[in-house]
Amino acid sequence: MYISIDIGGTKTRVTSKSKIDQQNLIDFEKFHVFNTPKNLKSLKSHIKETILDNFQIKETEIDALIIGVAGMIDRKEQKVLFAPNVPYLNTKKVLEIVPFKNLKKNTAFVENDASLAGLAESVAGVATAYNVVAYITISTGVGGERIINKKIDDSRYNYEPGHHIIDREGPTDTKTGIHGSFEAFSSGNAFREIYQLSPQDCVDDLIWESYAEDLSVGLYNVIMMWQPEVIVLGGGLSQKADYFLKHLQEYLDNMVWFNRPIPDIKVSHFDNKNVLIGGYVYLNQKIN
Repeated sequence: MYISIDIGGTKTRVTSKSKIDQQNLIDFEKFHVFNTPKNLKSLKSHIKETILDNFQIKETEIDALIIGVAGMIDRKEQKVLFAPNVPYLNTKKVLEIVPFKNLKKNTAFVENDASLAGLAESVAGVATAYNVVAYITISTGVGGERIINKKIDDSRYNYEPGHHIIDREGPTDTKTGIHGSFEAFSSGNAFREIYQLSPQDCVDDLIWESYAEDLSVGLYNVIMMWQPEVIVLGGGLSQKADYFLKHLQEYLDNMVWFNRPIPDIKVSHFDNKNVLIGGYVYLNQKIN
């Protein structure tokens, strides 16, 4: 049995599959969601109860397991360095997070959630036709990953694209304290602070055009640094793409010069499943 877990700031999703390969990555055999607990002990208890009791899977039947977390990961040590939405995971190795002591050696993994989401889009989603994919999640914060040839970029640490600085004199991101970051202009939190309105409730075209202009600056830098063939937008704000995508493409068209075309821009269709699907892609690449 294979387990994919997405630990979010508000919800934790747990799924299982008895088999993983290129043909059956999207559908889950078992799925359970619970409110993310306020401490590690309770989190481990909920995960254990879900897998052993709800899914009726024995610990000895687990072939591999992966956890997706929003934050900075040390891939070599398989360790969460910083998880702003779940701070009790900070400095914890994956084997300190999972509630099992008898997993097979080198079968438990932790990875950044946006990295897994990007992997899912590259292998089974809207970006399967591309070799270099920039996945950008615009939700509470701004995260992302570059996927090359259907694999997560081979680096020890993931660095959040949302933390790159656009304007040193710009607004301060409330979570990181970084002045003028991409995230401070384009995240869901930033949208509420700048426009005094929830993006879910906004239908004002002028506001969405202004938002698209800020978003285009961050994505322009992503294009220059990562050189993607396609940008995939995920996260809660991507669901409002009908309001800002046309403006975004116009701004990027005017920014990218020397007749170089802008990358294709696509919106994720996996909703909140892409981290979990990416987990199975990751396990398939690691284990099989």
